[in-house]
Amino acid sequence: MRFVIHPAAEPDHEVDVTKRLVGAIARELWLRYGGNETLNWIEAERHLQGIVEDARKQAEDMTLAENAA
Repeated sequence: MRFVIHPAAEPDHEVDVTKRLVGAIARELWLRYGGNETLNWIEAERHLQGIVEDARKQAEDMTLAENAA
């Protein structure tokens, strides 16, 4: 999974922020719960994947609702 953004300053340029986002989630897990770095990283990847899937589902639902109207 890749999480890519297109900055307003350079809309044609892709910036892959996947590792930074996963790292931020993993760090938060470590700060709050301690644990193993590797397991926290895997859990963080899973959480980010869920966030992306939820956002895509919401976008699809909105598109379906707009098309039905």
